[in-house]
Amino acid sequence: MTELTTDFIKDIEPFFYRRRIVYVDVGAHRGAVYQDFARSGLGIREAHLVEPNPRTFAVLEKAVETVSGVRLVTCHAMALGAEPGRLRLRAADSMTKVLGAAEPAPEAEVADPEANADGEVLERAARADVFEIEASTLDALSAGFERRHIGILKLDVEGYEPQVLAGARGLLADQAIDVVYVEAGIDPANSQQSYYREIEDLLGQYRYRLFRIYEQAHEWLDDSPLLRRVNLAFMSEEFAARNPYRLSRELFEIQREKAGLVEKGREAEALITRLRARIGHFETARAETAQTMETIEAARAELRVRLAAADLARGQAQAEIEAAAGRAAASETARAAEVERLRRELSEARSHGKALERRHLAVLESASWRATEPVRRLIRLATGRPEPKPFAPAKVKTKGQAKEATRAEPRRIEPTGDGAKGGPAPAKARKGNRYIDKLSNKLQSGVSMASGGEFIPFEILKPATRLPAAPEGARFVFAITLASSQTVPDWNHTERLLGQTLRSVLGQTDPDWTAVIAGHEMPDIPEMADDRIEFVAIHRRPPSDKSQFRGDKSAKRHVLGRRLAQMGGGYFMQLDADDLVRDDLVATLRGGDHVNGAVATRGYALDYRNRLLAPVPGAWRHDLNHVCGSCSVVRYTRADLPGRKQRNNEASLVFNMTRQHAYTSVAMEELGRPLEIFAEPMVVYLINHGQSLSFSMQKSGNRGQNIVEAVARHALPAAEAEVILRRFGLPGWIEAEAAAADLDAGKEKTSGAA
Repeated sequence: MTELTTDFIKDIEPFFYRRRIVYVDVGAHRGAVYQDFARSGLGIREAHLVEPNPRTFAVLEKAVETVSGVRLVTCHAMALGAEPGRLRLRAADSMTKVLGAAEPAPEAEVADPEANADGEVLERAARADVFEIEASTLDALSAGFERRHIGILKLDVEGYEPQVLAGARGLLADQAIDVVYVEAGIDPANSQQSYYREIEDLLGQYRYRLFRIYEQAHEWLDDSPLLRRVNLAFMSEEFAARNPYRLSRELFEIQREKAGLVEKGREAEALITRLRARIGHFETARAETAQTMETIEAARAELRVRLAAADLARGQAQAEIEAAAGRAAASETARAAEVERLRRELSEARSHGKALERRHLAVLESASWRATEPVRRLIRLATGRPEPKPFAPAKVKTKGQAKEATRAEPRRIEPTGDGAKGGPAPAKARKGNRYIDKLSNKLQSGVSMASGGEFIPFEILKPATRLPAAPEGARFVFAITLASSQTVPDWNHTERLLGQTLRSVLGQTDPDWTAVIAGHEMPDIPEMADDRIEFVAIHRRPPSDKSQFRGDKSAKRHVLGRRLAQMGGGYFMQLDADDLVRDDLVATLRGGDHVNGAVATRGYALDYRNRLLAPVPGAWRHDLNHVCGSCSVVRYTRADLPGRKQRNNEASLVFNMTRQHAYTSVAMEELGRPLEIFAEPMVVYLINHGQSLSFSMQKSGNRGQNIVEAVARHALPAAEAEVILRRFGLPGWIEAEAAAADLDAGKEKTSGAA
């Protein structure tokens, strides 16, 4: 339920409890407010939704189909005014406004920024479409209503409210409308909304009084604390007289409590029925048990006879065992001598192996071996032989070293090639080592406690951070950071990619999950209607250049961490707004031994423009978690996560240490909470779709093109790719073809999705 209607429905519900009313929505737009009313406790017998904009009306009709519980819903493609006739309207972005007879149609205007709670102005050019439509009056429309009575009338027609109310003179004069919920402006100079005094004076003529004020929005253009507009609720004097305020609320609470008791009574009756059935089963079972006992007694007598025969056989076997023990004692000396000989041979083999190991290391570290590396690489490429595994000397841990092993140095990344073919480049290795050293220094110095500033030594930290087994049904959260519409070349394309990602999430075989999206603007896509998907608005300026993109994404991740803390912690998967997850990811995590979480080292890369799917590793020599941010699922407790006033302090150390996806598994291992590895590929990494931050920030020449070519070289057959992508919520290549057409039309730009 949206913030626009939550408080109003809560206040008005006691007056209409257990009544079937007529609901009229003038300016229904896409049906969001209607859905809130229909899914609330209000009993709507009949709903009439009026929307003049043809494009918005098509969306409204589809939205109405998703709501049940209303007996009759009628969508009217028309306008309402003071008198019948034709009206000229302008459709611009999210609003449709009536134009005067001589008023020109503007080329563009500033979009309404009501989704931004801080009042920051998000200026966007909006295409203005002017059209004409037939108009009627609310009096004429209500002639077809049952009993010609309206319970709730909602008005949002962008400054045309007085004319619509003027066309309802008959209804208002008869007090045939119980409650009027209308948008009004506070500033007389505001042309977007009708001035509240004009509306109040008009309704006052028909004995309507102000009930309550909602959604007080301030002036956003001038960043002023003065009110710009409000939503007003008026109630007829006749309806108010029939429904005393205190009595109505008390009766509402009593009736709701009564309904709860009735429901409990039904549950009790059902329980009694089930208990009676079980008693009948018990009686039947008791009779069957008596019969079985008789059979057991007969079998017991037979068993006694067999036991006597077994005793006789046991005596004979005991004699044979004693004889065999004598023969074994005679051969024990010979066996001991053989064991001693094998031990000596094993010791000699170990010494020889260590000598060979030292010789192997000396060869690998020699200048000649390093100098001939290019020749060996060319030979391997020519003959098709696979890359040899890197040599690592065996490490034997003694008993005296077991306790010290918990404080071993973190695993470091060694440079092995040029970055494109042979592993991380030296610069990337140095970056990874610096990050690991930073983690190690933080842990070695201790962690500051939020309560009193006391420091916990590193020796105590590791055992203290080990988590118990996750409870059954532990919370699972997909955390998605979404770029601002001001930073992407095509916001509609960004919404399509997000919708595709959400469809892969909605297809999970385990439905117990939550998806939280952090962004500047709420996307207008059907997938957002699912109750398990939340949107958190970001109240900061969008990034102005590429240098601010990573900081913007980090700030949104911090907000998502605070939201998870409010939920009490759980499994947290940071998911990019363009990647896909397999349909059994949640079920696999909960079904396996993943106490701390898991990391996806295998997956796929999808060239969205060329419709090619390749495995990773394959297209990259690296594991998936080194190239894709949608790779890790980490279990956080409330203590691991940031609070409302926390940024990068020690109270959220675990959350801050795992922000780099390439080193998340290393950090968790340092914390004594190692991540498991998914056995199957769980993630599809989308590339080459024109919205990717990683592609837009390439600094090494044609690296982006090299990646596209690498995917093409390792691409799977189309039939196999189709089968794989069905598991990730992509039924075929249709959507990929659409995206390719968009890019070929010239919409490919360098920008980024968070």
